[in-house]
Amino acid sequence: MKTIGLIGNPNCGKTTLFNALTGDNQSIGNWPGVTVEKHEGVARIKLMGPRPENDDEGSSLKVVDLPGVYALNAASSDERIVLDYVLSREADFYVNVIDATTMERGLYLTLLLCELKVPMVVVVTMMDIVRHRDIEIELEHLAEHLGVKVIGINGNNPLDIRRLTRLLVSNPEQVSSLSLDYGNELNAEIDLLASCTVKTAKALQVSREWVALKALEGEPLVTRALIDYHDMAPEVIEGAIERVTKVLADPPDIELAEVRYGFISGLVRDVVHRRPTKRFCTELIDRFVLNRFLGLPLFFAVMAGVFGLVSFAGGAPTEFFHDFGATVFQHFPAKLMSAFGAADWVVAIAVAIGGAFNTLFSFIPVIFTMFLTLAILEDSGYISRAAFIADRFMRWIGLPGKSFVPLLLGFGCTVPAILATRMLDSKRDRLLTIFTIPFMSCGAKLPVYAAFAVAFSPEHPWKLMFLVYLVGIALGTVVGLLLKKTLFRGEPAHFIMELPPYHLPRPRHILRHSLENLMSFIRRAEFIVPMMLVMGLLNSFDIHGQVRASDEAANDTLLSVVGRVCTPVFEPIGVEHSNWEASVAIFTGFFAKESVIGTLNGLYSQSAALEASPTGEGKGPAEDVAAAKSSELAKRNELRRHFPKGFHQAFSYLLFVLLYVPCLGATAIVFKEIGRTYGAIFVSYLTALGWSVATIYHAVTVSHSVLWFVVGVSILAVMFAAFWIFGRRHRVQLVI
Repeated sequence: MKTIGLIGNPNCGKTTLFNALTGDNQSIGNWPGVTVEKHEGVARIKLMGPRPENDDEGSSLKVVDLPGVYALNAASSDERIVLDYVLSREADFYVNVIDATTMERGLYLTLLLCELKVPMVVVVTMMDIVRHRDIEIELEHLAEHLGVKVIGINGNNPLDIRRLTRLLVSNPEQVSSLSLDYGNELNAEIDLLASCTVKTAKALQVSREWVALKALEGEPLVTRALIDYHDMAPEVIEGAIERVTKVLADPPDIELAEVRYGFISGLVRDVVHRRPTKRFCTELIDRFVLNRFLGLPLFFAVMAGVFGLVSFAGGAPTEFFHDFGATVFQHFPAKLMSAFGAADWVVAIAVAIGGAFNTLFSFIPVIFTMFLTLAILEDSGYISRAAFIADRFMRWIGLPGKSFVPLLLGFGCTVPAILATRMLDSKRDRLLTIFTIPFMSCGAKLPVYAAFAVAFSPEHPWKLMFLVYLVGIALGTVVGLLLKKTLFRGEPAHFIMELPPYHLPRPRHILRHSLENLMSFIRRAEFIVPMMLVMGLLNSFDIHGQVRASDEAANDTLLSVVGRVCTPVFEPIGVEHSNWEASVAIFTGFFAKESVIGTLNGLYSQSAALEASPTGEGKGPAEDVAAAKSSELAKRNELRRHFPKGFHQAFSYLLFVLLYVPCLGATAIVFKEIGRTYGAIFVSYLTALGWSVATIYHAVTVSHSVLWFVVGVSILAVMFAAFWIFGRRHRVQLVI
């Protein structure tokens, strides 16, 4: 069975073609050593004529969908994957997919494949759109220039897919004979370097001229290979680059790109014919969408709609999913096991395991809604415009415009926001975005802010809530700038603005894409279960090893003991020694942030009951306590009583809730997405940052302690100094 690789720019129709060829015969995994998804499938082609032997259904082709790239370099993880795969010679030939509406951009990658001398077929997609625009592309003339076979299709047309599959099984692959003239100076340097690249060219199974070209361009993989195989010293490569730069006034990579784009410009003028007076829908819409005055307000309106849809439409069924999951994964197994006489500790473990599964299950509505919304925006063509508009501000804090979408989703839920960073092009950008997302307060923190706002700012509670959100955004900007200069030094990856034409979202395509991403999340989230199991067990047993009843308060569990022991650690942020319940709430917040206020209300209510009726006797006090438990006024009073120094003491506690490590579900996804090393840094830095900022604020506004102020500032200084050292040593690993 032959293997073909699909290679092309992002948004060129490559994935649509992959789905059309393979149908349901697909498998999704990761490329070795990276988190970029790997799609493989089998295309089964039924032939009308004689069939190959041992093939009852026809001919089969293994199809590998490579990540979308614009060039063949090792500057980003996607380009490194594609270059490594092409050089591995695993594919028998390649299908180079070009978007007919952006021929100039797509043909640059085609020229690079021609230089590499790989067997390929060129497939020009979206031919229906160019016909609608009255644009004619002479495909046969294009094939003559490139020296390979060219076919034009509409990826959603079954007849076109059938034409393509018949071509693919007929051994159509050709190695291009195209040869560009790079000019006397460049040709001389290429010939000189090519004579010294014998070992490297043989090891990589490429031509010596291609190795010389990449050496002049400073391609890191080839440069390293030349040094490893002792073909060329770094000084020789640097000398060649300096000579070209001195003569031509530009580095050789720029000169080579200009030669290629010059050839492409002439080629497009020769084979593409259009009516220049025709105005198209995409151009008319972009006059408003990309307008310097209207573009930004429209952008915020669309992003607000995304946030609202994810928060409300995705959050609406969350309670149902949580209750249904609790019944299926917890209550029903517990009753079933109890009916068969299982020991209490066995039932408790089963309930803890069920709680872990229920946590994962309750994420499904929000995650699916997020993926569905992004798929609609991406398929319509707007997501690229959003990145274009937001790019200027985001680059100021070291991020590309694409990072704005995950950051915005962070206001809804941290988990889908982290998963949305997969759209980013470089590892550095992805890491910096993930490290910044927690500053955008997720919806689960809103009940905590609301309860404190009503208690400490009863006249205008919205002001306190807005202040917390505003502080989070401001701190995120400041910390992002510091991380840019320390841990993730450097500039964002070069971002080529891909502006595909607008078209109506395809329901089948976006639904399939959303479900694939949802299943990928579920497969990745198995790490959540053991983490949730440990915390669930700590909250299910008391200090005597007895199982806690479901209606029993949590003040005597192993988790509460940990809270009592750790209360002194939280005293600098405003948690007094007698207020151990606030420490317990911080730990239960690891389950879900909304449980912080639930824990506080439950434990404070129990304390109020014990104080009102110490002996448990007397009808009047008992009735008063019962009324107090159900009274919102009593809850406010308890918050005020346990934070007696007022607004600033409570706000210090809220700062820690805002900044400390996200819930276990989000933390588990972080470890899964970025690995143990950066995952550990992520958890440590957020916890230290939250404690230090809250301590500094409390020292300035409440305790007026110079000691704790100095301690907080010192921790921040040491942390970012360590980041600067670590970022300097590991900068190369972030780039490649």
